[in-house]
Amino acid sequence: MLKGKDDLMMGVLQTKELAVGYGSRTVVDGVNLEALKGQFICLLGPNGSGKSTILRCLAGLLSPLKGSVYLKGDVLYRLEPKDLSRIMAVVLTERLSPGLVTVFDIAAMGRYPYTNFFGHFSEEDTQKTWEALHLVNAHELADRYFSELSDGEKQKVLLARALVQEPEVIVLDEPTTHLDVKHRVEVMEILRQLTKEKGITVILSLHEIDLALKSCETALLVKNGKILAYGPPEAILDEEMVADLYDIESAHFSLSLGGMELINSGGPRSMCWVVPAAVLLSTVF
Repeated sequence: MLKGKDDLMMGVLQTKELAVGYGSRTVVDGVNLEALKGQFICLLGPNGSGKSTILRCLAGLLSPLKGSVYLKGDVLYRLEPKDLSRIMAVVLTERLSPGLVTVFDIAAMGRYPYTNFFGHFSEEDTQKTWEALHLVNAHELADRYFSELSDGEKQKVLLARALVQEPEVIVLDEPTTHLDVKHRVEVMEILRQLTKEKGITVILSLHEIDLALKSCETALLVKNGKILAYGPPEAILDEEMVADLYDIESAHFSLSLGGMELINSGGPRSMCWVVPAAVLLSTVF
């Protein structure tokens, strides 16, 4: 179903003056976010900046130190686990090691919010699982053991497990990490289609600036416990902001190329930039 004008104005998830951290230690403060139905939001920032901590809090896996998270108008932490799982799905960076468990069974785990007390798996649950596997183009892997798959294949299966929940929001922590270029592009394209065709809100963390520019509608830039900027990536990711965000002194960011131009004083300049399907490296004399 395509997104309509009225649907686009519906806030699905909001935070108000959110502070996240562990114990008494604040990792990030002042997070004010509003995610609309079908919006694609990415968190960018250096390692250790707090992106994952924010996402864990948005997913209800970590209590806020201050402020609140609202999901469809309700305080997220007051929702029952099954109710929360019917609205939000989460894909984290932790690696699964399920042993001899098939791809179909991994994906089917996402039907937990809909099974009865005894965990009975209905025909509808089976159908929903197959639909999700087809949607991420992993249906041909259904009978294989999850442990035998490549990182890219595993990521697609975990995404299928999230889709089986029939969520309105999907939260993903660095879903493109450890993936080659082909699988990075595939995963991001699947996510983009989910926002546009099914109206699912996607919130994720990324390291690749080029993917944020190509795929995301809104970027949240995180550094040293603060939010540096929040808005359309093409509007806020200029050369100065990228240099500040990542403490870069030996390169210039090119918005048009979506990558970095490396500075090599006293010799030729090496320009390295990333495009959705390939990494290009050339030498400019």
